[in-house]
Amino acid sequence: TIISNTDQAGVSKIVLMPQRRNIMQSAKESLAAYEQYPHRVIPYIGLNGLHDPKRITTTLLDYLDQELAKGVFRGMGEFHGLHYSISGWARRGVPIAAPEVAHALDSPGAQDLMCLAAKHNVVFVIHMETTVDKVAELERALRNHPDTKVIWAHQNPLKTAGGSTADHARRYNPDGLAALMGKYHNLYADIVPG
Repeated sequence: TIISNTDQAGVSKIVLMPQRRNIMQSAKESLAAYEQYPHRVIPYIGLNGLHDPKRITTTLLDYLDQELAKGVFRGMGEFHGLHYSISGWARRGVPIAAPEVAHALDSPGAQDLMCLAAKHNVVFVIHMETTVDKVAELERALRNHPDTKVIWAHQNPLKTAGGSTADHARRYNPDGLAALMGKYHNLYADIVPG
C-alpha cells in the first residue's frame, strides 16, 4: 500500500521508521520492507516505544548495536526529548491518545544512543517541543557528540499541535533554528508535519 501510494504521489524513495511499542518489531518491519523494495525504502529503527528512560538497557543497546552493525539501517528515532500528550485524534475512526513523554537529551541513555548513531554513521531523529530547558539539553548533547548527525523532526510552519493550548505551538522561530544549525553542523531539521 505504501509503495502504491508513493507511486501515485510521484515519490521514488521513502524513509521508513515504523513506530511500534516493541523496538525489535519496528526494526523487523522496516527491514522486511527494505528487503522487498531495496530501491524504494530507506530503513530506520523506530524508537517510539522508549516511553520510559529505564527501557534504555544494556540489552537494548546491544541489540541496536548488532542491528546497526549490519549496515542496512540508515537511522533511528524518533527519540522523544519532549512530546506533548495528545488525545481526541481519530485514526480510521478510532480515537487515540498518548501520554506526554520526556527524556533528557543529555541523559546517559540518550548519550548512549547518540554514541551508537555516531559509531554506525546513522542519523538520530529526535522529537522535541521547544522549551528553554529542552533547547539547552539539545545544545549540550550536540556539543558532546559532534559526530552524531541529529535530525530535529517537524520543524515546519504548519506545526500547530502539541500541548493543551495554542501557546504550545511553534514556540521556536526559524531564526532560532537557523542559529542552532549554524552553530552545530551535525544538526539537521525535517519539515514533516508533526
